[in-house]
Amino acid sequence: MKGRTNPRQLLRIKFGICPDCGGDESAPGGLRCAKCRDEQNARHRKVYAMQRANGKPRRTPEKYKELAEEARAKRNDRTSRGQCIQCPNPVTRYRRCLRCRKADAECKRQYRNRQKRKAELKVAA
Repeated sequence: MKGRTNPRQLLRIKFGICPDCGGDESAPGGLRCAKCRDEQNARHRKVYAMQRANGKPRRTPEKYKELAEEARAKRNDRTSRGQCIQCPNPVTRYRRCLRCRKADAECKRQYRNRQKRKAELKVAA
């Protein structure tokens, strides 16, 4: 149910109905009906094929480690220069500037509210 915040889709999932079309029961072991699952798989295969054709490498565990190491180096570099670890704004006391801290706090607040709504939907049923 990753990324689902639409109340209608959450309700459909709760009752075992396909969240995309709302017409069929979910396939065994999945959220979507067989038709919607096959359509989504076809879309994903098409996107992945286009990415491979454009030279975008597949994300392997080694690639994730490489990206994490690059991000770590960038954060350390910005910290040593007295900059925010997320943007190049200067910081004095914290690792992130006030704008980035406020944005993070807002994001976390929205996440908590979504989790609360999901829990309320589960209890209501």
